[in-house]
Order: sequence, then C-alpha cells, then structure tokens
Amino acid sequence: MTHLQKFLNGRVPEVPELAGDWVVRGLFGPLPLRFFGHLKQFRELEPGCFEGSNRFMGRIRTGWYYASAGASQLTPELRVININYDHPRNARIMRPLTDEVRFVSDDVMLGRGIYAPTGWRPRNIFWFTVSRI
Repeated sequence: MTHLQKFLNGRVPEVPELAGDWVVRGLFGPLPLRFFGHLKQFRELEPGCFEGSNRFMGRIRTGWYYASAGASQLTPELRVININYDHPRNARIMRPLTDEVRFVSDDVMLGRGIYAPTGWRPRNIFWFTVSRI
C-alpha cells in the first residue's frame, strides 16, 4: 500500500487530542528516519486547537505552528489535521508550509508536507509519521 493510500484510509477524530510530545520520522522510500531526535510538541489552546513547535536534540526549538482539523489543501473534501506554519516566529520561507496528518492507528499519524508559496499551487513535498510518546 502506498503512503497516499494509507493516508486516505486514515481518520481524523471529531476533536483531535494532540497535547504532548510526538516523535517525527521522515519517510524516504520504505525507511522511517528520525533526524536529530525530532519531536513535535503540541500545547492545547482550546479543545481541538493547538500551538506547538518542532524540537531537535532535546532543546532546539524551531518551526512554530498552529494545528486544528479542517479541509486538505490538495483534496478539499478530505478532513485532515492541518499543522500550519504561518506563525509569526517563523522565517517567511517556512510560512507557506502546512503538514496534513491523519491517524493510521491510535497513536500514529501519517502526514504529508504541503508547500504553497503565493502564486503557486500546493504541492506534496515529503511524507512522515508522527507517533505519540
């Protein structure tokens, strides 16, 4: 089964519960790779809405984001959890990035990185998993 098929077969809870730390692994072919201890940290702002950042090597924080359920940029009829990097703490080049994730098991989400700079149509540029610790 391809990453896309697994993603489309995934699910999004009515009110996602993401608070806490999640391990991120990039998918390059069949191999899940973890770079520099990559974690996503989610903090709930209100039910179903989160703010967070990526953490590397235990303490370096970068890539701040907001997360909530909504429509996919590539497949608007598909409900996903959007991890949106259009955050004031990020460099402008990072702000057009949105991670779209769906649960493929109780504690694992499969995601795709969607990059959509102004004037360009959105493109899937990478796949990854996010696993609850």
